[in-house]
Amino acid sequence: MRVEALTESMPDREIRCYPALLSTEAEAQSWARSRAPVGAVVVADYQASPRGRGGLPWKIPDRGAGFSVVVKPKYLEHQEGRIYVAAITALSDIATLPEITWPDRAWDGDRHLGAVAVYAEVELFQVLWAVVSFVVDDAGEEPERLVGAVLTNLDARLEQSPEGLVSDYEDMLATIGRPVTAHLIPMGPTGRRISGTALGVDIDGSLKIASGEGEGVAVRPQHVGLLEVAS
Repeated sequence: MRVEALTESMPDREIRCYPALLSTEAEAQSWARSRAPVGAVVVADYQASPRGRGGLPWKIPDRGAGFSVVVKPKYLEHQEGRIYVAAITALSDIATLPEITWPDRAWDGDRHLGAVAVYAEVELFQVLWAVVSFVVDDAGEEPERLVGAVLTNLDARLEQSPEGLVSDYEDMLATIGRPVTAHLIPMGPTGRRISGTALGVDIDGSLKIASGEGEGVAVRPQHVGLLEVAS
């Protein structure tokens, strides 16, 4: 990406732009630990090992873009999942026909738009800071403008009331009413799985699942390695 174009699209942010990195998430985390300002952005043309939710590997397409931002919302520890809601809604805001698959994937009609990941640093039950990472499958001819638009959307979504945010999110959420199986972290043959019907989303971003026995379970996005959704 062009540094000048990034600066023009985000004049009030501190930006680090690299031709290549291990991952923008790792660089942003390091920056955050050394007191990065709110809204600090890390962008790279190439990432050797991009990571998504729960450290799962990401693949960034040739025309795609991957970037990370440092945020400092005034959230408590149990509200961490709301950052996922704000981030994926912010990404979906650039779509013409927005649709969301809980917890981290955005679609524009039938086209996969991208995904988000969140790493939160917590102390004394408070989110001190978080790194929100995005991958966009097709960043177009002006990826710098796309990065700026997504991060402007994110700022607005993080400031939105919890009730308004979740309401907007659920309007785009395609997971509701469908049979799902949540594979919790750590995944593996002995890992815990929760199956049932997706009912909706709590104010903290948790997916409410009703099991076959009628019991309700709330699963937080940061605890899920994989969500299987029946077609």
